[in-house]
Amino acid sequence: MDEADDGGGSFSVLVEKKTWKVVERTEWSPAMDLLAVLTQDGQLTLHRLNWQKLWTAAFEASAVDICWKPNGKAIAVGHVNGNVSILDVENGDLLKTLRLHQAPVVRLRWTWLMGKQGVLPTEEYVDRLHDVLGEPIVPLPNQQSGGGIHDSNRKGKRDGAVWPDPEETMNVLCSCDRDGHVALSAFGVVKIAHWCIDDRNSTEERKLGEILKIELAKNGTKLVTVYGVKDPTECGKEHIRAELMDLHILNGKMKEIHQVALFSARVGMLMEYVAQSVEAARKSWKDLMDSFEKKIKKQLVVCLQDDGSMNSTYEELLSLLACGAPSRAMEQFLLVMPGESGLKRIAKQAEAACADVHAILAKRAYPNLRMVLYLLEDLLGLSRCINRIDVLGVDEHCVLKALDLVTLLLLQVQRVVDAIETVQGQYQLFFKWLNSVILMHAEDRGERKVGEEAEAVSLMEMDRIVQFLGLQYNEDCISPHLSRSHCRHVRWPIPYPDWRDSHLSKKVRALLHLDFSDDRYSLDVPLAHLFAYVEESLGVVFAGPLDCLSRSFKRSASLPLGETIHPALPCVDVQNHADGFLIALSEPQFCLRLIHLTGSSTVPALGARLSMGASSELVDLMFYKDSVLALLFNGKGASESKLVLLDCEEVDLHDWEDSRIQALPWSCRQRVFPHLSSQPLAVMGTRGVGCLVFGGKRVVLLDMEEDEGGEEEEVEE
Repeated sequence: MDEADDGGGSFSVLVEKKTWKVVERTEWSPAMDLLAVLTQDGQLTLHRLNWQKLWTAAFEASAVDICWKPNGKAIAVGHVNGNVSILDVENGDLLKTLRLHQAPVVRLRWTWLMGKQGVLPTEEYVDRLHDVLGEPIVPLPNQQSGGGIHDSNRKGKRDGAVWPDPEETMNVLCSCDRDGHVALSAFGVVKIAHWCIDDRNSTEERKLGEILKIELAKNGTKLVTVYGVKDPTECGKEHIRAELMDLHILNGKMKEIHQVALFSARVGMLMEYVAQSVEAARKSWKDLMDSFEKKIKKQLVVCLQDDGSMNSTYEELLSLLACGAPSRAMEQFLLVMPGESGLKRIAKQAEAACADVHAILAKRAYPNLRMVLYLLEDLLGLSRCINRIDVLGVDEHCVLKALDLVTLLLLQVQRVVDAIETVQGQYQLFFKWLNSVILMHAEDRGERKVGEEAEAVSLMEMDRIVQFLGLQYNEDCISPHLSRSHCRHVRWPIPYPDWRDSHLSKKVRALLHLDFSDDRYSLDVPLAHLFAYVEESLGVVFAGPLDCLSRSFKRSASLPLGETIHPALPCVDVQNHADGFLIALSEPQFCLRLIHLTGSSTVPALGARLSMGASSELVDLMFYKDSVLALLFNGKGASESKLVLLDCEEVDLHDWEDSRIQALPWSCRQRVFPHLSSQPLAVMGTRGVGCLVFGGKRVVLLDMEEDEGGEEEEVEE
């Protein structure tokens, strides 16, 4: 490589910018000229090709890795707390948080799977759902009491990251944490499989090292993970291995997996909307109860205590209603009351809160639960197909129990809505009566204003006020249904242990024998309790396919790729190639190693070693196009760097264990820059662009397809 020509100005410079923060990770969009930049402080910034900043996103947990959705509409961000955030490319908004791992997420890869027929035939089902029930209804942000929520009917935004597009083919987000646990999530939403990297050829003393790369085959048949294995007996040496997983069921049953993943994604999203609606209703109702407690109940309690009365507030109000003559404590209460105008403000707040909670539950939670019921009916039909039960683990009995529980939850929501209508009328009568008492008391004191008349309360209305004082005033009958103490935050799908685990089996049996057939009992069940039961039953329904697929994946090979001295980890990248994978990694002896994993039992791999020259140090590498590898070098003893494109088709591959070293081909396109470069390198063949970082804070964007004639253009200081 020392004697190679510099290419005379390959790759034209588009933009050169200096950043204020150290760049840790860059990734080009596969569909648009957009660059995602992850900085050292954990912020993610999206830039156009001219370096125009579109948005910046900050996270509570530090970000470790990023990757794009294949259609370029979303970005996945892995965090140190084990979560994966899905962001909307348009504005950087958080679309979804996936709780997939317990350890920091170190590697992400999002792959668009190509089935046998290209676009999977799921459009009939999706269109039928929309024709029958329409779009899901999204809870409004910042819902507050008195905000007129019932006047709005904003429909849900369909986005590929949350609500899978009906025309979208199957895509899978692969994530791997520091402890070697791998998870596959369909559409970046639904966890469909998980397993742990297991080096079967190593001894017990060896420990898992750094996870370097993960790649899923586009046909869904294989997945390769490149990782290190630490050996304490060899002075910190780390052996690099490639583990190949056989995922043929993902390809063979892609249509069925696609359908079940759609069910899980949509049911999970709808249940999140229901949970958000119940939470909004709880806040509105709590504001009303806090105000009523502060301005009515506590005021009356203070007056009774000051007077030395042993009566309760309920008894005092009931006595006033019966005889019409207030006691001394009640007179004092009527004097300290904020007056007729203040009472009307509280009455309006009660009316607005009741209307808001009624609208949230009736026009948002109820329609979304109806959609869940419809989806489960469809899933029940799918679970009754014998061939799909055997493959995907969808249990008919669990689906039936989930159907029963969702139906009960739906009925209970309707009961709560009816109860709110009744309570709303009772509040109106209570404030009407209390206002008339205030006016009559003012008349007795000679303070009544001209034109003010006290409304008479009929006997029927008095009977309803008595009911209000005995039920809603003494013990709030709505709050237990909306209580957050029983309503868990939705984590979808709910993480469960192994399907064969005894603890989970007990849960399944308990749910199957849970009997709500006695309607009198279900009337007393709080809405939050039923919601928790529904969450648990749906988690069991979708835990079956998760475990079934996970157990169907088999390890087909585990190959040693070399060794390195920790912490000097090699540069690694993996690309889909023919029926296998093409792996490129650096070696300590100034060599570049190319390995073609064929997956064949007779010839598992082919490989080659290429000399990089002793005067150059490989900084980073990344596949640019099919079989085209971008290499970034720093010169030793000189402040310059070099970007080289290597066509791997020109490299002679032979036995992967052969130690012969070849020279780099002379036809490599390359360009020299008069500065030392640093990681990361980012190139994207579909867009023909590249990104280099110099000194961590200087970014240069390149047009990889266009060469500059004449002398090289140097990057200015």
